[in-house]
Amino acid sequence: MTIPQTFRFTALVLALCLISSAASAALVQLQITGTGANGTVGSGSFTVEDSDGNIYTPGYYAPGGIYYDGSLTLTNIPGGGPSSVTFSLIDINATILMVDSNSVQYLGPYGGHGYGPPEENHYDLTPSQPFSPSLVFQTSLAYNGSQKDLITWSPATIVSAPEPGASALVASGLLIGGGVFRRRRRAPKTA
Repeated sequence: MTIPQTFRFTALVLALCLISSAASAALVQLQITGTGANGTVGSGSFTVEDSDGNIYTPGYYAPGGIYYDGSLTLTNIPGGGPSSVTFSLIDINATILMVDSNSVQYLGPYGGHGYGPPEENHYDLTPSQPFSPSLVFQTSLAYNGSQKDLITWSPATIVSAPEPGASALVASGLLIGGGVFRRRRRAPKTA
């Protein structure tokens, strides 16, 4: 291979690496559990697209609107109103994501779920300030404006995350291997 051919080949390999790593969304699924002071039990799952690796960066903060998918279920809710409720992503897309100095992720569920006409009953989740320095979140749960419980949430657990750059590594390996193989086949014959 000549120097210009080697340069073009190297540029092609780098371009393919960048394209393949950017083309695949880095979806990360986080789960949380919660326990209310009055007995409410909560569990949630949130999927965030994290192509830039931000959710692993200490000090990262997102005030919602970053989720690809999500749901939250509360059961054993005390007092009047339904004893359980499930919030869809539309209901809780304002959920806060924070990363502490040890790269631990915390989610603060925020939003509301309405039951529609005729009564227009609704559950609301309002996060309080996290405890310092542990960043444990608490969420106030209200039904039609009446306080029902104060839920303390666990740190988020990463359930599934892609291996960064795996597809780019395979693609570049195949290209480099193919280029070496071609070079050996095209070696000039000696007389």
